[in-house]
Amino acid sequence: AELEEIARRAATLASNIPPHVHLYGNLQPVEVEPQPIKVQKQLHPGWVASRQNKPDMRSLWKQEEQQPEVCNTRGVALYSRPSAQAVA
Repeated sequence: AELEEIARRAATLASNIPPHVHLYGNLQPVEVEPQPIKVQKQLHPGWVASRQNKPDMRSLWKQEEQQPEVCNTRGVALYSRPSAQAVA
């Protein structure tokens, strides 16, 4: 642990170098290539037009197409547990 602390302090001192100090003098300059211009995606006009439409719940179902109610909550309220003779 003591050796790790000594190494940590040495690394901290080595990394806190002022910016104007040049540590490496023989480095080749880096050639910066211009970045390519990003092309905007071309979207199909039909897709863009369909995205402009707001969703409408009536388009999902129609009241006249609904089936009559099969189950209702009245049966839950009137439910009574069957007797052992009725189950057997």
